[in-house]
Amino acid sequence: MSTTSHKSSSKNRRQKKRIVYVDKNAPKRPRSAYVHFVNARRKELTDSGKHEALRPRSFLADIGKQWKVLPDDQKKVL
Repeated sequence: MSTTSHKSSSKNRRQKKRIVYVDKNAPKRPRSAYVHFVNARRKELTDSGKHEALRPRSFLADIGKQWKVLPDDQKKVL
């Protein structure tokens, strides 16, 4: 009986978090094609003034829908 209680108590123990040291001088990862697309579309919509009628959440949702419809060959170009 003591073995079962020992097993259940070991499941409840928290695992120690590992401390990850990040080099501040390391180069950043390159931006994905999606991020480039969002930035370009956001700039187009803000310059045209069409974004003012939309909430930020729906604004990004519309851009996400446009990304999903975009063919793969055009996604790679961005």
